[in-house]
Amino acid sequence: MLAGLRISSKLMIIVGLSVLGIGMVASVVLPTLKYNLLEDRKAKLHDVVVLASQTIDLDYQASKKAGLSDQDALERGKALLRKLRFGSADYFYAFNAQGIVESHPNPKVENKNLYDSPDSDGVYFTRQQIEVAAKGGGFVAYRFPRPGGTEPQPKISYAMQFKPYGWTIGGGIYLDDIDEIFWRQVSWSAAIIGIALLLVVGISVLIGRSIVTPIKGMTAAMRKIAAGDTATSIPAQDRRDEVGAMAQSVQVFKDNMIEAARL
Repeated sequence: MLAGLRISSKLMIIVGLSVLGIGMVASVVLPTLKYNLLEDRKAKLHDVVVLASQTIDLDYQASKKAGLSDQDALERGKALLRKLRFGSADYFYAFNAQGIVESHPNPKVENKNLYDSPDSDGVYFTRQQIEVAAKGGGFVAYRFPRPGGTEPQPKISYAMQFKPYGWTIGGGIYLDDIDEIFWRQVSWSAAIIGIALLLVVGISVLIGRSIVTPIKGMTAAMRKIAAGDTATSIPAQDRRDEVGAMAQSVQVFKDNMIEAARL
C-alpha cells in the first residue's frame, strides 16, 4: 500500500502519526497531572487537620492538669480552634454528634444544626463528615460558597473525631484553583506541543523537497536521455547521500549511452 504513495505523502503520514502519538500521551499525562494536584492538596489537608486535633488535645491535657472543669476546658478548646488557621485564611471547625456546630470562626454559624443541610448538589456534607470521622477519618467533597460569596464552589474537607469533647474536627479547602493550575498547564503544554509540531512539519517539508525535487530532476533528465538528448545535465551529483548516488548512477548511464553512440 505504501509503495504507491509519494515520498511527501509518506512524510506527512509520519507527521500525522507523531501528532496522534503526542495526543495519546497528553490524554494520559494531563488527567494524571490533575489527579496528582488533587492528591497533593488532600495530603496537606489531612496533615493540617491532624495537627489541629493534636493541638486541641494538648490544650485539653493542659486544661485537665490545671484543674479546669469539663465545661471550662470545652470552652477553652472552642476558643483555640476558632483561632487556628492554615493556607490562605482557611480555618477549622467542629461539630458534635448531632451536627450542631460547636466551634467556627464565624459566630453566626455556631450552634446551628447542619446535620440535614445539603449543598447545591444534595450532598449532606455535615452528616457525611461525621460518618467518615467515626470510621477513623476521611474526605468529603461538596460545594460551598466562599466567605462573602453566594455561588457554591467545589470544596473538599477532611474530618476526624476528637473523642474527649465528642467532636468531629474538620478543615476544608476550595478546589477551583486546582482547575486554574491544571488549565494553565494545559495551555502551556499545548503551546509547546504546537511549536514542536510546527518544527516537525517544517522540517518534514524541507526534507521532502530535498528528496523529491532532485529525483524529479533526475527523472526528467533520464527521459530526455532515453529520447536521445545526451547533452542533458544530471542534477544533484554533488550530494553525498543516496540521492547523490542515484544521480551518479544516472551519469554513468548517460556516459555509457554516449560511448555506445560513438562506437
